[in-house]
Amino acid sequence: MSLSKDFEKYEGLISDSSCPLWGQSFYYNFYDPKTKTAALIRVGFMENRREMNTWFVFFRDGLPIYNRVNMNLPHSTDRPLNGIKAAGMYIHAVEPLKKTRILFSDKDFSVDLSWDEL
Repeated sequence: MSLSKDFEKYEGLISDSSCPLWGQSFYYNFYDPKTKTAALIRVGFMENRREMNTWFVFFRDGLPIYNRVNMNLPHSTDRPLNGIKAAGMYIHAVEPLKKTRILFSDKDFSVDLSWDEL
């Protein structure tokens, strides 16, 4: 088994039916000191409650410039490993725990982001 295959388990579905409030979350954030722009992006799954939620917040100079928080979204078994579509976002682990791409488009705001391991 390759190291990349070992990483896939962290980008895929992890379940625990014995815990009613079991949750699985994926967080992405950044800060660019040149533009003073930051973001907090999260998608969370409450598998045993059959729901999910998302946070998608961007800041500039410490103030929010775009905010979309969605609670009680319909549940999905999709995970970054194979791509998640939720609340206007698409999150895909292009290479598990090494490279992730996030796309978002709305009439007022859009981004195409890529995270690479350090």
